Amino acid sequence: MRLMAGGTSRLRLICCGAVLWAFVTQATPTSHGDRMAQAHTLLTQVLAQRMVPKANGAMGRNRAGYFHVRFQMGMHHLVDHGLASQDPKAILKFVKAAEYALRHQLPDGDFQLTRPAKLAGLGQASPADRASGVAFFTYSLGVGLHALHHSAWWQSCQACAPLRTRVVMLTQQLQPTLVFLLKQEGRLMAADRNAPNRLLFNGLAFYSLSQLLDSEPAAAAAHRFIQQATQQVHVDGYFIEGGGFDSSYNGVASALCLRLVLMGYPEPNLVAVCDRALTWQIQRILPSGEIDSRGNSRVRTDGTGEAFLGRSKDVDAAHTIEALLLFAVLNRNPVTVSLAQQVLQHYRNKR
Repeated sequence: MRLMAGGTSRLRLICCGAVLWAFVTQATPTSHGDRMAQAHTLLTQVLAQRMVPKANGAMGRNRAGYFHVRFQMGMHHLVDHGLASQDPKAILKFVKAAEYALRHQLPDGDFQLTRPAKLAGLGQASPADRASGVAFFTYSLGVGLHALHHSAWWQSCQACAPLRTRVVMLTQQLQPTLVFLLKQEGRLMAADRNAPNRLLFNGLAFYSLSQLLDSEPAAAAAHRFIQQATQQVHVDGYFIEGGGFDSSYNGVASALCLRLVLMGYPEPNLVAVCDRALTWQIQRILPSGEIDSRGNSRVRTDGTGEAFLGRSKDVDAAHTIEALLLFAVLNRNPVTVSLAQQVLQHYRNKR
């Protein structure tokens, strides 16, 4: 791995193949949670602050009244920060968010959907939409639980003992949802087969459940989704979205890919895929820290891109920051932390 400071003082990351990952292969292997304990706390704090739930555990669009568990996605950032800062209060917020979501779990493992009246004109959610929302939620909950299960500090923290009991209960409650998601695999694959970021969300949901619940069927499903995603990588390195490149969704896919590596997903080629995707993503970060959206296939800042629930999508800077953070964690090398801070500063200044 080489670093070059350009005339604008922006860090550029130059790599060829596995060179970018030299530090990874030389580092002493550690577990998911223990590695997150080494993360840069400023960045984990910023990512976690965006996900702090209300006192009842509601997050995002659920804060005004329960909508769907899909909007609890992102709770794993609370665990990341809790582990990095050894702060049981951050873990408590994660637990509350998960408990709030699971109070809306149906007997078959699906979750209630309560559409706000102001969105009635958008039509009904399809079965694939509902299944995808559950997968999004399960990915984030599963990643957070997996990190806790693989953290020496969490397992020995005396102040965390009551929370550990609640975490065990949360894990057990996921069994019906695993059954539900396994039944939805075909529907999810049909809906998401050409969207690598969604395939990786699904793959992470199944992989985390396979680890937490010791499920071979979940592990096999995870492999199918991840394989489908990693087959859709352009020669330039980015994950192909909508037939082209997209600097928003490639940032998402890069973060998900790196999280799989961090969790020990047993696929050697995944490291090279992450390498190439993140390298391409870095090339889309302007000297100002802005993520260049020109030419994107799906998300654009000029109002011509995709919308979600009636609102144009913004470039997902948070996932690019997460990807840069995870790369630094995996490498035990802070080089991409500086670049993540540049991205963070740009989007903070835009508020």
